[in-house]
Amino acid sequence: MHGLRGWLAAGALYLLAATAAHAQVPDSAKPSPAADRQLQTKVWVNTANGVYHCPDTKYYGKTKKGKYLPETEALKAGYRPASRGGCG
Repeated sequence: MHGLRGWLAAGALYLLAATAAHAQVPDSAKPSPAADRQLQTKVWVNTANGVYHCPDTKYYGKTKKGKYLPETEALKAGYRPASRGGCG
């Protein structure tokens, strides 16, 4: 009897997990288009002065000390955009 209960419980958990995996995410929980672009935009962070540069700008990838990061991570780390408003 205990084995049958275990199988039934496992089946119920599987169904719950499968249903949750296919549930629709409400629009209010989705990132805005601007936030989505920030997540995807790789910026060049000048680690010497704490400023980041957007793609297609003069200093993108060209300073002596730097690294590429997603724009959101650069902001979280305390770097600031070289231009007003950032890359978005």
